[in-house]
Amino acid sequence: MFLLHVEKNKLILLNREPVTSGSVNIYDVRFEFSADWEGLDQVAVFRTGCVSREVQLGTSGACLVPWEVLRVPGYQLKVGVYGKQGEEVVLPTAWVSLGMILEGVILEDVPTGGRPRRGCGSRSWPGKETA
Repeated sequence: MFLLHVEKNKLILLNREPVTSGSVNIYDVRFEFSADWEGLDQVAVFRTGCVSREVQLGTSGACLVPWEVLRVPGYQLKVGVYGKQGEEVVLPTAWVSLGMILEGVILEDVPTGGRPRRGCGSRSWPGKETA
């Protein structure tokens, strides 16, 4: 689980875990907000490369990392939060890195949703005959 403390416009990462590409609805994130955030609608924004996804936070301050930002390995996973009063953003935080997205294991016969595979091509292993 990821645990972050939100102090006005600053995010402080208290706990992290490794993340792998291809993961769906598996990584919990919890935000603990200072009194500066009382009365604001809180929205978390997750970003990797050029992909961003917003998640409206409820009273629990918890959400899951959106799967869309975990599709491609090798990028930094970042998160930020902003507070709104009505339709106006009144309190954005700075971004914080949750870490690098590691390459998840994908078997050849498992569908990848159209994304290209990183393959090794045809190889012969030492001590093995190839047909």
